[in-house]
Amino acid sequence: MTTTSGDSLEGLHSLIKILSDGRFYSGELLGKELKVSRAAVWKKIQKLESLGLVCNSVRGKGYRLEEPVQLLDEARLSRLVSNELGETCVQLDLRTQVQSTNDIVLEAARGAAASGYACLAEQQVSGRGRMGRQWVSPFARNIYLSMLWRFSAGAGSLEGLSLAVGVAVVRALEKSSLQGLSLKWPNDVLVAGEKIAGILLEMHGDSSGQCSVVIGVGVNVDMPAAAASGIDQPWTDLSYHLSEVDRNQIAGNLVSEIYRSAKLFSEQGFCSHKSVWEQYDGLKGKNVAIVLGDKEITGRSVGIGERGEFLLDVGGEVRPFSGGEVSVRRKG
Repeated sequence: MTTTSGDSLEGLHSLIKILSDGRFYSGELLGKELKVSRAAVWKKIQKLESLGLVCNSVRGKGYRLEEPVQLLDEARLSRLVSNELGETCVQLDLRTQVQSTNDIVLEAARGAAASGYACLAEQQVSGRGRMGRQWVSPFARNIYLSMLWRFSAGAGSLEGLSLAVGVAVVRALEKSSLQGLSLKWPNDVLVAGEKIAGILLEMHGDSSGQCSVVIGVGVNVDMPAAAASGIDQPWTDLSYHLSEVDRNQIAGNLVSEIYRSAKLFSEQGFCSHKSVWEQYDGLKGKNVAIVLGDKEITGRSVGIGERGEFLLDVGGEVRPFSGGEVSVRRKG
């Protein structure tokens, strides 16, 4: 596990790993495990607040996290992905705290990193979503994942890629027996009409020649109520729908399915995913509005085109849209 915030996080990941089960640990025991003094342990405990973690201190018992956390386990994730894809397909880069996993992968794209390089973080300080929105990213509660994929045919060949990634996310979440999944064009994954995952693609390179795409995915696993106060749309998380949630298993499934979808897309384009996407289309047949800049167009959703464009029936004329913000119109 790698940290990116210098001394401010030095040693904290090891401390959190010990405390992750929610049990009490004495300052003496923590000091021995971390090879630091009890005073240094106390200083590290105080720093946990900066990550949004609440640590209880009880005389005679020691310290414990108010709520247990599931940390990402690099060795286990590597095994999960290798079992699915083989030994050399994916390079995993696990971080404790980053500004954004997309930023890490964008930087790697400027170097020699290969397709399948994937960064996962316990926390994003400045996670971002589509349309410049903030992606709420509390520590060790959700999944923040970005993967690099290199394409040789330029940006024109990428139409429908975000939809293909949506299919990958649905497949990964269904492996956890999650039901009621649907897709909202172009890059939202919903459960019972509430957002559980989002996708953000960012490109680096030549728009007409070789280019690299950063595939960013965020999945709500166990969103704290306090953090969720900043979300401006209906949302849900896996812990609401599932009795048990294995964060590492879900992360491994996501990495594997995104890799598979990106590889298939690079070979066959969006046609390889279109029929599956249509099975999960949560907007088809509904009256919707699509916003393009300061212009709003209303009509009835009639599905998607061959390249993943949104198809809207406007007064009997079917019009394709390759961008825009879509919302369902309320009745009445």
